[in-house]
Amino acid sequence: MTATLTPTHRGPEILRALGATALLLLFLVGAPIALIALAPIYLPQTVPTLAQLGHALTSPDDGTLLFAVLALIGWVAWAAFAVSVAAEILAGLRRVATPSIPLLGSAQWAASRLVASAAVLLALTSTVTSPTLASAATVTAPRAVDDRPTLDPPTPAPLHGAEPAPAPAEQPNRGGGLPTVIVQRGDTLWDIAERHLGDGARFTEIQDLNLGRPQADGAALSDSHWIYPGWTLLLPADAEGLNPSPPVEPAAPIQPTPSEVVVETGDSLWKLAEEHLGNGDRYTEIYAANAGKPQPDGGALTHPNLIEPGWLLDLPVDDTSNPAGAPPAADPVEAPTAERRTPSAAPPTAPAAKALSPTASPTPTAAPKSVTDTGERPSGDSIDASSRAPLFVGLTALAAAGVVGELSRRRHLQHRARRVGESIPMPPTDSEPAAVEQTLRHASTPVTLVQLKVALQNIDTRCYTAERDLPRITAISLDEHTMTLHLQGDDPEPVPPFSAAGSRWTAATSEIVDDPPIEDAHRSEPYPALVPLGHTDDATVLLNLEAAGTLSIIGDNQAADDVLRALAVEIITSDLTGRIALVTDESLAELAGAFEPARMHSTPDHTRTRRARAEAIAAALDHSGLADTLEARSDRILEDTWLPVIYLEQTPSPLLTNEPWTGSVLVTRAPTDGWTLTVHSDGTAVLDPLSITLYAQRLSAADLKHVTSLLLTAQPPVVAGLGTSQRPEGRGTYSPDARDTVQAMREASSAHAMATQRLEGRIRVNLLGPIQIDGLAKPESTPPPRATELLVYLALRRTATGHELDEVFWPGKRDVTGTRNTFVYRTRQLVGDDALPTIRRGEPLRVTDDVLTDWAIFQELTAAALATDDERLENLTAAMELVRGRPFLGIDDAHYGWAENDIQVMVSAIADTAHLLARIHHEAGRYAEAIQVATHGLLAEPLSTLLQRDAIDAADARGDHEESSRLRARFASRLAELDPDAEL
Repeated sequence: MTATLTPTHRGPEILRALGATALLLLFLVGAPIALIALAPIYLPQTVPTLAQLGHALTSPDDGTLLFAVLALIGWVAWAAFAVSVAAEILAGLRRVATPSIPLLGSAQWAASRLVASAAVLLALTSTVTSPTLASAATVTAPRAVDDRPTLDPPTPAPLHGAEPAPAPAEQPNRGGGLPTVIVQRGDTLWDIAERHLGDGARFTEIQDLNLGRPQADGAALSDSHWIYPGWTLLLPADAEGLNPSPPVEPAAPIQPTPSEVVVETGDSLWKLAEEHLGNGDRYTEIYAANAGKPQPDGGALTHPNLIEPGWLLDLPVDDTSNPAGAPPAADPVEAPTAERRTPSAAPPTAPAAKALSPTASPTPTAAPKSVTDTGERPSGDSIDASSRAPLFVGLTALAAAGVVGELSRRRHLQHRARRVGESIPMPPTDSEPAAVEQTLRHASTPVTLVQLKVALQNIDTRCYTAERDLPRITAISLDEHTMTLHLQGDDPEPVPPFSAAGSRWTAATSEIVDDPPIEDAHRSEPYPALVPLGHTDDATVLLNLEAAGTLSIIGDNQAADDVLRALAVEIITSDLTGRIALVTDESLAELAGAFEPARMHSTPDHTRTRRARAEAIAAALDHSGLADTLEARSDRILEDTWLPVIYLEQTPSPLLTNEPWTGSVLVTRAPTDGWTLTVHSDGTAVLDPLSITLYAQRLSAADLKHVTSLLLTAQPPVVAGLGTSQRPEGRGTYSPDARDTVQAMREASSAHAMATQRLEGRIRVNLLGPIQIDGLAKPESTPPPRATELLVYLALRRTATGHELDEVFWPGKRDVTGTRNTFVYRTRQLVGDDALPTIRRGEPLRVTDDVLTDWAIFQELTAAALATDDERLENLTAAMELVRGRPFLGIDDAHYGWAENDIQVMVSAIADTAHLLARIHHEAGRYAEAIQVATHGLLAEPLSTLLQRDAIDAADARGDHEESSRLRARFASRLAELDPDAEL
């Protein structure tokens, strides 16, 4: 690969250079033209006397003198700037430092910036127009522009007996072992590139390696491109004419001290600063403390955006030391006496896959070594566990999000059937299923499942509008910045926002997130069998099971069984596959029991039904002259063939393989002639014929039981429909009046007595809607998100031990005492010692009565309303005024996993309170108020049948049938989003 400037870097440089050139022309040429045209200065024909000057200055001015003075100022300013520009240009041509001109400091500063930026245009133009110069030296490109995984086109490959190919050469780490040069007086980036790289136009490579890299004088190279004597600059690997740098010996593995942190996959300097320093803006301090420091892999930190897993970074001193006047560095929290198992993010010793196979290049690349199903890993695979992305109970973040989404869907439906005073069933707080759920909720993805689904649906609509077939996607790779569609063949005509490169379509994740859904009621689910399979070092890999037709999972028996379980859970819970059916053998009968039979069921042998389905769909396609089901979706005909059925078996049955896009998919543990995923005991896997090496997601039998338990606990009951009217008796509906509601709420409150709390405090944590904190010392500044989460946790729990905080905020991580103490210390600075006092040895952390929540006030008001009829209406109204939406609305999906039980309790209490207040208004004939209160309560739980019935009841009672119909339509639409088969 030649070391030319890539388009990713060239675009901003050219824009800046063009802008600087335009400004220079505007100031140097446009300004004098404007001054001559708008404010000409007329010189007198004779030299004025002093008397004439005095008379001119003291006489009334008709504007002539003012304009002359302003014009003179303009000419002086133009002259100062022109002189500064000339000085910069002459100094640059002579390659010496620009002399400082007295009184022209500001003009020289502006001129230097503009001249330097404009000069880039010449360099970049020569880079583009002189390919011979640009390619004079061929180097291995630093990993700075594009490190996305790539896929080869899916050409068939032999499963056994393939000749091993040499492994591709490892690319050097960016900054690790690169040559350096010390800047001398008169040097420019162009000079250095010309002297050591053979081409001055390659100065942009030096710039890319050194932008923002701190120098000995505390400064750093910026976009102005100015360098100073004594600076040490990194050069590309092919630099010549330098004394060879001593090789950097890899540092021995060491353990971090309290002032150090080990970089994990997915970390960034901003994220580390936010987690350990309490403010992401402090990432510059971490960068300054570690720039150029050798790392265990031989690399070094050379850019704030480029850190590698396994690196050891120093934290600023004040994170672990005790500054003067500061609280103790470590709050003596209570030591844990027993440790409850929390599912780790991933097995600590399992290696990870390196990457998807490289794209074709002039240099021969290695093909994956063929393996048998014995579970042996191909020789030559060197895999670093520290570099892979985390798993959550063995699942990828996307798969974990699917399980969490299914639990949320079911709990909404449980609230739909909930009666007054009841709470929906939840796993016990200290149970293994609860720990599994909390671990799953820590998963975060660059693109949500909903956004990914919208992107695929928009592809469908845009392809249909353009009268072209859907692209034949075999797999998708998704990293922090890019979504890549890997196609069965070259497709040079992408639809927005994607761009094409051979057999790949790519789009930035930001474009995917910003792309709104296109209204299209007639489209299909274009790719209903996309499932996360695992991940490489950089990206999550989703496999299109329809493109495979048949997928054999072979290799190490236990690992392959775990992969099969993970696939089953992903298929049945993901929003991407939410409409297809899964048929399994009896090994997954318990999981099938958590779903309605139309979605998932188990059977001893599905060979006959699978054969019958394949024959029926083949006949329908042949009758319509269609090649396969993807073509049917593209043309939007034969709707009954659009959704496939997936057959999954752990115990091999008589084989009947399925071809791609035939309406059925077989996933089996038996070897077949179809696609094969060979899994090794450490979790690494090879997918043929795509030749993808990855770390496969896996779900153990024990964790499958916990996931199944969560799904069964959240199983929604059958709900009686609203019917056409709620007033007649005998319809089987449940809508208690105000008196019965009060009694039910009293019984529930006595069964769940709450701790009393003084309801006056300086700081109020508002949870009944988006989280807001009132009463901070600096209300205009937003507190760091993690500090906010800690304050919310303590405001609800009132006390917490150090071990408890570790389990909540850093599950699965060891020895986070220093991080936790810094975390607590910075939160204390936000709220004050009176609210979060320093604790003594053996005491738990606690907040004082200076911290209260709107939830506590809500509970106090509802308790007062239930205690006596006096002021009941006022207390209930005041309680509902605290509700601004669903509790914890808008929280980060990866945080607040510990709060799920609290959220469900709050939702139930809000629904009961809103129902009681609505019934009071209804029985008093205040129907408009009843509708308003009921719809207000629906902000917290939009599927509550109690509140829906209250709103429709009140609309019917006042004879507003139009409002009643509008409410029914809105409620039916919301219900259909979560359960298309349910009826209002």
